[in-house]
Amino acid sequence: MKDQFYRIVTLLATIAYFVPILIVVFKKLWKDNYFLLLGIYWLAGALVNSITNIPSISTSSLEIITVVYNMIDIPFILWILWYTSSSSLLAKILRVVIVVYIITELILVFNLGINYDAIKYIIGAGVLVVLIALTWEITLYLQRMEHNNREKSMLFLYAALLFEYGSSIIIYIFDYYIIPDDQVDKLLIYYISSLIAIMIASFGFLLKKNKKSLLF
Repeated sequence: MKDQFYRIVTLLATIAYFVPILIVVFKKLWKDNYFLLLGIYWLAGALVNSITNIPSISTSSLEIITVVYNMIDIPFILWILWYTSSSSLLAKILRVVIVVYIITELILVFNLGINYDAIKYIIGAGVLVVLIALTWEITLYLQRMEHNNREKSMLFLYAALLFEYGSSIIIYIFDYYIIPDDQVDKLLIYYISSLIAIMIASFGFLLKKNKKSLLF
C-alpha cells in the first residue's frame, strides 16, 4: 500500500515541477526576469527528477546526477536572490558568499571526487544560507504597509522556497546523519514537501499580472 502511494506521489511531484515554467510561458511572465529565473529553477528540478526516476538508471549514475544537481542548485538560487534582492546589504553579502561557496565546492569535488561525502557539509551550510537570505527578504517585504501585485506574487514565491528549503533540512539529516531503514519514508517527505512548495509557488505565479493586464 505504501509503495503504491509512493509511486503516485512521485509521479504527481515530478509532473508538478513542470507547472511553474508552464505558467510562466502561458502567462508570458518571462518578461520579468525574477519569474523567468524561478520558472527555470523548478524546470531544472523537473528534469533531474524525471531522469533519476528512470528504473534502469545505475546507482553510480544516480549519485553523480544528484551530486552535480545539488552543487548547482544552491548557488543558482542564491544568485537569483542576489539578482532580485531588495536589500543592497544582502546583495553584497550574497555576492561574496556565492563566490566562496562555488570555490569551496570545486575544491571539495577535486579532492574527494563527485560523491555524496564531498558535498556533505557544504550542502548543509548552503541550505542555512538560503534560509537566512529568504527570511531576510520576507521580513523586508512584510515591513512594508502596502504591496503591489508583483510584490505579493514574490512573497508567495519566497514562502514556497522557504518551505522547500526548510523541508530539505529534514531530508539532509536523513541523507547524511540518520539513515532510515526504509528509504521510501525519506523520499515521501521529499516529494510531499515538493508538492506543497510548488502549489504555493504556482499560486504566486498565477497571482502575477503582466504589464498589459495592469492597464485594465
